[in-house]
Amino acid sequence: MKTNIYIMTHKPFTPPNETGYIPLRVGAALGEDDFGFLRDDEGDNISTKNLNYNELTGAYWMWKHADCDIIGLVHYRRYFFDGSGKVLSIRMAEDILKGYDAILPCSGLIDADNVDEHYRKYHVGSDLDLVREVIGELTPDYLDAFDLCMGCRLFTLGSMVITKKAIFDEYCSWLFQIFFEMESRLSLDGREDYQKRVFGFMGERMLRIFFLRHGYKIKEVYADVAEEGYYDK
Repeated sequence: MKTNIYIMTHKPFTPPNETGYIPLRVGAALGEDDFGFLRDDEGDNISTKNLNYNELTGAYWMWKHADCDIIGLVHYRRYFFDGSGKVLSIRMAEDILKGYDAILPCSGLIDADNVDEHYRKYHVGSDLDLVREVIGELTPDYLDAFDLCMGCRLFTLGSMVITKKAIFDEYCSWLFQIFFEMESRLSLDGREDYQKRVFGFMGERMLRIFFLRHGYKIKEVYADVAEEGYYDK
């Protein structure tokens, strides 16, 4: 069994000293430095969309190019942790997935009555209307899961996931079909840079929708930010 957990990064950093954790330079097409890491602008890619997609340009690259049985997405400062305060080992991730379909971060409660209200509070509400419209047209069997997730207070951080590659591929096929159709209908002209990151923000909500729709068995694992220099010690 081969497990690759890709670490999304746009800057140099010291990765965990754990075989199977692989730094991936996201938005590589927009910058000159690769820091000696894998780049998300090689082969079939959407690297130039990074300002709108954030870590999801890395997810797209993983979908198209990763050769492994189990795959994971984490961030250069944000990881899954075991009970001892250490980054989740490859072996522990593999053991968990013997009894579960995926590992997601522990759910957090948002500061609003529900996810829909929270998104509209901090982002552009019409984007949420558009994604529901597109889901209804292209994959209407996801609408119940969409409405349920938007109506609750649980939130999953950072599009982080560890799962079987076949499930990840299924997720990406669904996700990018929706987002590419949204792109064809959405103008980002005049928005501040923060609100242009619409697909990155939306992706964090879509992850729970996908796993709920398919009834996959989920193990929630504590995820948090590692202090700067944590892996230089």
